[in-house]
Amino acid sequence: MVLLLLVFVLLLLAVLLREFVHQFILLPLLYVWWLLRLFYHSVPQLIFWGFFMLLAALILLRSLFRHEGKRSETSDVIHGEYFGPVQTWAHWIQWAKQSHYSRWRLARRLAELTQDILVYQDQLSIAEARRILDAGELEAPVEVRAYLQKGRARHHFTSFSRFRHVLTRKKQPSALELDPERVIEFLEERLEVRRDH
Repeated sequence: MVLLLLVFVLLLLAVLLREFVHQFILLPLLYVWWLLRLFYHSVPQLIFWGFFMLLAALILLRSLFRHEGKRSETSDVIHGEYFGPVQTWAHWIQWAKQSHYSRWRLARRLAELTQDILVYQDQLSIAEARRILDAGELEAPVEVRAYLQKGRARHHFTSFSRFRHVLTRKKQPSALELDPERVIEFLEERLEVRRDH
């Protein structure tokens, strides 16, 4: 008796749900499909092809420019050649002569190298080495400390201060204009002094 009642309830639900699915799911989907086909057939095919070709061209240009920018600044592979660490540093130094942004990138790399030297030589944590660089507590010439602090600054390049000389027509000296060779000489001296002890 219970089995018969269960079968009856299932059949009743199937009939009720069939009507519900038909009214509220199937018919709206078919209506949307019909509208899409009507739109597709009423618009000339030339417009669709033109839109898709324009979209493909934009995607292609965007990927080319993004790839070129990454390759020129951050990668060790340039024009299909792999550069070792010395060649990579040489390229960063060359790029630093071309733009303010490249000078900041080189200063950032030198600040990271200085941080690694502090961690290794002085047995400091990374956080402590960063704090010393950010606070200007590194035992170094004033201009070297300022250069490394500018390299550590995350938002230096996008800050308004770098555009101030354009607005006032007076060029203000930047710590990034320091010759990177001075910083490299300081790091070499630090490594040699620690090696002699």
